Amino acid sequence: RTFFLSLSNSHTPCPSIPTNNVESELSVITPIGCFGKSRNGNVNKILEDSKGDIWFATNNGISRWRVATNEWDIYYQNKQAQAQVFLALCEDNEGNIWAGSFSSGFYVLDRNTGKELVHYPRNTSDLKSDGKFIMNIYKDSEGDIWIGGIQDVICYLTKEKRFHTYGAQPMRTFMEFSPGKMLLACT
Repeated sequence: RTFFLSLSNSHTPCPSIPTNNVESELSVITPIGCFGKSRNGNVNKILEDSKGDIWFATNNGISRWRVATNEWDIYYQNKQAQAQVFLALCEDNEGNIWAGSFSSGFYVLDRNTGKELVHYPRNTSDLKSDGKFIMNIYKDSEGDIWIGGIQDVICYLTKEKRFHTYGAQPMRTFMEFSPGKMLLACT
């Protein structure tokens, strides 16, 4: 296994640190260029998508490393009218990337282009939430997308293509305990 690491917030190169992998063989953590042009080392979440690209939710937007070509894409960097601080990332079964922000709700992005497909919260007939502070996004075994944070717990029911809001329950993270049962780490 090879591990990747970036710890630098400055314009200096990122350090390489040796570590042991699960097979107890020496492996080197390889620096990945401090997130391309963004130079943003404040990483809150990392996601490897189904195509092998690595997405980083940072304190200044979202960075995507296209591993196969060693190219970088930067989204929402220095956007005062939009979110900047992203805390959560998740890929749905259709290959879309869900990104949760601190103060601007959550976004659904096209994995291939990075184009914003939709931005929530916006009151729709099935999403009655002003949840703007998103701490985690999780896909369960049914493919449903769970969104949680400071305000509400929301589930996007993929088969029904609608949202269900569970009401005020501040939480930090969750995981599936078993099909149909979620564990929430509440605040």
